[in-house]
Amino acid sequence: MKRPQLLCVNVFMLAALALCPGQAALGAGSLTGVTGGRTTFETNLSLTDQNTTGPPFRSIVWLFNLNNIVLYTPAGSLVSPAYRKRISLNTTSGWLDLWDLTVGDSGAYTVDITTHTDQQLNGSTGLNVYERVSSVTVTPNTTELLEFNSSVRISCHVSTGTSLSYLWMNGSSEIPVLSDRVQVGDGGTTLTILNVSRYDRGPYTCNVSNPVSNDVGRPLTLTIGYGPERLAIIGPSLVEFGEVTVLYCSAMSVPPPSYTWSLNGVHTTVQGPVYVIASVNSSDYGKYTCTAVNTLTDLSQAADHVVSLKENRCSAAIATTAAVMAACLVAVAAGVGVVVGVIARRVYKKSSYEITEL
Repeated sequence: MKRPQLLCVNVFMLAALALCPGQAALGAGSLTGVTGGRTTFETNLSLTDQNTTGPPFRSIVWLFNLNNIVLYTPAGSLVSPAYRKRISLNTTSGWLDLWDLTVGDSGAYTVDITTHTDQQLNGSTGLNVYERVSSVTVTPNTTELLEFNSSVRISCHVSTGTSLSYLWMNGSSEIPVLSDRVQVGDGGTTLTILNVSRYDRGPYTCNVSNPVSNDVGRPLTLTIGYGPERLAIIGPSLVEFGEVTVLYCSAMSVPPPSYTWSLNGVHTTVQGPVYVIASVNSSDYGKYTCTAVNTLTDLSQAADHVVSLKENRCSAAIATTAAVMAACLVAVAAGVGVVVGVIARRVYKKSSYEITEL
């Protein structure tokens, strides 16, 4: 941490002063401290400016916002009650150590020094004390969000920290302070998203910082309800007797929907995205309907899938055999008919002949 040097001014004869040749101001910037820490105020006095035969200075006075901190003379030191056990003064350099810092220690510090030659020297600097940032949390004002019908306000809280700056992130992208739907307000402590969409889920983080520390809250991912959409049933359309058949129903939905099934318009006891037919029989063909219901959006969607039975080899062989047997029976029947007809005609003719002979 860079320490600014104190301005040394010779009230009586600046041109003849050797303590701060060519200097007319403090070093750039002020001191920065953290609560509970310590800092040192350094003067720019050199050893050649001190009395080598007696006390180095006739007096040293340090002030905080024009109130006494410590007064030193060769006879002793007088410390303000507020700084007892908190300061240490180097009487040979004029440096002042201050510890157990608090935010209340922020302000202007001035030193007035009288040298052994009665030269009056003074300088001033500033100190800014900050409390470290800790325990950043982000919380939404609601957790039930519906796409295009809800808005959300996310707040960023810290347990400790002073002089805070806030930076909101969506994933790895910084969120601008103001846009059409996304707004950062209340000094950066809140993030408001209007008419949320499914793409506004985050994750959102709040980065809080000050000159001595920074902390990031745990990412927040929003649950934004939508759907069900694009419902579809996946599975075979033609199945064989006795085989295992599985139908799968899927939909885009947040939260995940509940599923029910019906077959040919009749509700089944199957619930869930999977419908399993352990062994296909003739009662398993027809139109399967899957209905998805989102309890958050109060929306539903249904899809149909037709399952038909296809002939397997055994069925085809049986059908072919039956057809052949039927054809044979027809042929046999036809043959029998012809034989019976011939015999009948012969009998008839013989009978007629015999009758004639009588």
